[in-house]
Amino acid sequence: MYTLEAAYIPNQGNTETFNNYKTRIYSTLQTLCNAASSAQEMRIVKMRPQTNWDLIWENLTATPVPRQELMTWFRVIHDIIPTNTRLNRIRMTNTDAYLECGQSDTLEHRLISCGEGSRTWNWLQSRIARILCTSAAQIPSEWLTQPQFNLCPPPQRHRAVLWMLALHVSFRLNNPRTPTSQGLMDFLRRSKWKT
Repeated sequence: MYTLEAAYIPNQGNTETFNNYKTRIYSTLQTLCNAASSAQEMRIVKMRPQTNWDLIWENLTATPVPRQELMTWFRVIHDIIPTNTRLNRIRMTNTDAYLECGQSDTLEHRLISCGEGSRTWNWLQSRIARILCTSAAQIPSEWLTQPQFNLCPPPQRHRAVLWMLALHVSFRLNNPRTPTSQGLMDFLRRSKWKT
């Protein structure tokens, strides 16, 4: 068995006693343990402290989509998509305008308002509202970037809404050409058969 006494090798010029050596080693280990145990908050948690992150991560893990779509939604939720607004803030681009339309490039703009984004979002809102037996106005756009909701039973309804939101995000961000409403419907139909 390894002991601290076995590790202590007195040096000719060293006047440190064994007790001082032991105290220094233990304080170093305690400092390392404290540094490792104090979990640092993530940037997005600091940006949105009033958000229920446990519920968001629970919804993210419960989403029944393929890994690629799930990773895209994860990146959106954690705000790590390299939009021009974000790149301009850290001085990696000269402008914050989106190349497709010239407006300010934010996640909300890419997901909801660029191109046919408002039409695809309105269509998706109406479908989700039909599933939840409510009006489309009751479905907030924040669900795309912060899915902090818990729907009443049955759980299939909850998973269906998560599925639609995740696929909408993936479709809007990963589609190389201008995404249309018909394209979203086809994408959802194809994804339904894959799932």
